[in-house]
Amino acid sequence: MFSRVRRGNLVLSERAVLSPHSVGVGMLFLCLSIPNPMLAAQEGSQPDVPPVFLTLQGTWEGSGTLLGRPARFQMHWEIVGNGFVRLGYSNSWVAEGGDDIPVLSSQATYLLEGSSGLGVWIDDRPQRLILDVAVTDSSVITIWTAEAEVGRTEYVVQSNKEVLVRDFVSADDSERLFAEAVYRRRTSSTNADGASTAAPSEGRLLPPGRD
Repeated sequence: MFSRVRRGNLVLSERAVLSPHSVGVGMLFLCLSIPNPMLAAQEGSQPDVPPVFLTLQGTWEGSGTLLGRPARFQMHWEIVGNGFVRLGYSNSWVAEGGDDIPVLSSQATYLLEGSSGLGVWIDDRPQRLILDVAVTDSSVITIWTAEAEVGRTEYVVQSNKEVLVRDFVSADDSERLFAEAVYRRRTSSTNADGASTAAPSEGRLLPPGRD
């Protein structure tokens, strides 16, 4: 099992300076960015990850608030194999006229073992966050740390088609909610050529009463 390390409370910075951190986790992200024929050969086999990621896999679109302003969100979960999971994420504020104002885009890689895991998040501020993960059948709780940031993100599966995500930052010995959104699985649509684009697989079905 992975050990858990919590750092002291730090204030969220808008554009923290990239700093040297946890070389082992950084190498984890680098290795996952390089195509691996061994992992490709395992496609179609039973994923070696906690069941909640079978539900999360695919593309989700969310609406909610970011730093007190209306916002839109998108996340895409991908099970890579051998306990690895990738997350692509972006958010944007919604202008008065309805246009999107991009705020953040990022990529994260997780390595899971049982009900815990570790990972690394890199975004376009630029910033790198080290991730410490706790997993249940219906949630993924991530403690993230950097030189000038400490916080927590909760991904809570409400049903096979809905996920609640909340982001907190630590400041002054307390946690502050700075983003909250309800995500719904992206449905099929029509692309620019008029062809139908199928929705991603809905993954593992939750127990009766959770759908």
